[in-house]
Amino acid sequence: MKNKGLFFRRLLFCIAGSSFLTVSGQDITDTLVSMDSKYRRVLLEEYTGMHCPNCPAGHKEANTIHSYYPEDCFLLNIHAGNLAMPAGGEVNLRSAYGDALATQAGVTGIPSASISRHLFPGQASMAIVDRDSWLENVEELLGMETYVNIGAEASIDWQSRELEVRVQLYYTGDSPEAENHIHVALLQNNVEGTQDGSEANPDQVLANGNYLHQHVLRDLLTGIEGDAVSTTVAGSLVQRTYSMVLPETLNQLDLDIMQLQVLAFVTESEYEVMDVCEAPVAFANGPEYVFEMSDFAQLAQNSCDNLVRLAFALKNRNPEGKVVESVTFQFMTPKGLETEYVCAVDAWEAGIFRVETDEVSIDKTGEEDTLFAQVTAVNGQALSLTQEPVAVMVMKDYVTVSNLEVVLDVWQDRWGTETSWVFEDEAGNVLEQMDAYSDLSSNSTERHTHEVTLAAGCNVFVIRDLAGDGINCGVGEGHLQISDAAGEILLRNDGTYTDSLVWLLRYSPAGNEAFAGMEGGMDLRLWPNPAPAASEVSLAFNLDEPACLQFSVLSVNGCRVLDLGARVYPAGQNIVTLPLDGLAPGLYLVLLQGDGHAGLARLVVR
Repeated sequence: MKNKGLFFRRLLFCIAGSSFLTVSGQDITDTLVSMDSKYRRVLLEEYTGMHCPNCPAGHKEANTIHSYYPEDCFLLNIHAGNLAMPAGGEVNLRSAYGDALATQAGVTGIPSASISRHLFPGQASMAIVDRDSWLENVEELLGMETYVNIGAEASIDWQSRELEVRVQLYYTGDSPEAENHIHVALLQNNVEGTQDGSEANPDQVLANGNYLHQHVLRDLLTGIEGDAVSTTVAGSLVQRTYSMVLPETLNQLDLDIMQLQVLAFVTESEYEVMDVCEAPVAFANGPEYVFEMSDFAQLAQNSCDNLVRLAFALKNRNPEGKVVESVTFQFMTPKGLETEYVCAVDAWEAGIFRVETDEVSIDKTGEEDTLFAQVTAVNGQALSLTQEPVAVMVMKDYVTVSNLEVVLDVWQDRWGTETSWVFEDEAGNVLEQMDAYSDLSSNSTERHTHEVTLAAGCNVFVIRDLAGDGINCGVGEGHLQISDAAGEILLRNDGTYTDSLVWLLRYSPAGNEAFAGMEGGMDLRLWPNPAPAASEVSLAFNLDEPACLQFSVLSVNGCRVLDLGARVYPAGQNIVTLPLDGLAPGLYLVLLQGDGHAGLARLVVR
């Protein structure tokens, strides 16, 4: 448990605003550094490696400590040693300084952490292997005053890729050392790669199984020794500027300027860190607005179609602080489907706005698919220069069935009382449900078979786990599946979901034959839908090449109520008008098929 007294005491200190000082004969009006006596901020340097199975637990512990003290504890991950060596095809997370820093810290095993490079009593070296003591060590240093404060800012030229870091020190007291040293570290976040033992830190595991590495040391602008400062008496203000041109790749790993982080810290001699800060990165000569999209999550969208909804964090990294009232996002699929979403921005919190989208179209259902997200306009004005799209993995689990009867098989794990499930129609009426199974006497599984009669239209199946760890978590390899009456498996899951899993089944007499040889069927868009009786609707679809297609409208019992015949449609977007004369209010299915294409859309007539 963190030290709450320490936490609130530190809140009493505030950063000073701009002041007017003179250093080396030069007037400085934009001071970056506090001139008040204050407590130390802490640098946690974690020594790690992608082939270290215990390291994700270390990442999780460091992240937890940072969450307690987000403004006072800064993380730096140093990949060093044999367990950091990449195998064939793996990303290289090492830097030119990792092994030397590990030797300097006295690393004997990983994960280990150096806490502000302080040698604690009873420790043989700065590197601490016992991660259970990291928080205590961090809080001990947070409670100590420092005689020197550090502040910094950074900028990156979008065109030349030049990084410039301006650092200031202010001495509230005399240093006991004749020399202190300024260090500037370049880090990179959100690096996708492999990681042994990643299950110990699921927050950094992606949907594709890869691991998202954070705070990765890429370079030291001041070298391993740092930049010496000899003016170390009370009242001194020191300013230094460091720069480098950022290469496209560094150590065989792309250097993504949107994912870079800069830390600056000051040490006694070359070791003890007396203060540390992050240098906010601004951009010049780039897009009018610079945004970062991250922390993507898929929201619930219980509709039998190819539509999903997303949530993500939008970070405003625009250096000029321009007002942002609305942002237009473009979502694109590999097959060319596009969805535009305009979001009104009403509240930034620490430069971040949380976005929850409306429905977005995807290409495939029943398996993992990719979306590309991009900001295309701000405040209704199109951007003249846009950033590269961000790839997002999505999944829409639904199938179309031609028979109302399906079979659900659940292989429970030991704790059956944690498992419940329900089948509902699209109006929310319960078709079948199970509140719980019985617990087993040992870590094993037991099969339960349930026959379920679906309703017309979209059916929603939800299975829940009270413990939030699915039915395959070490107490029996539980799993589940849904089959049709002929025994063909329609949906299957290995039981490794967390608190819940949602499946969607759409009953259609046309069945899955309408989707033969396809990846989820064509994207058909109907509007208006629902539609008034005796009106007409528009149906839009895209073709990569000309095709001969036939359109039909079916009732839910499979009767053809409208046949538009077959004709050749050109490549690109096509829009077809469907007359609704003679159709009674109710649910209908619009079926497209021909030349290896097929698609099915639901139409509601009122």
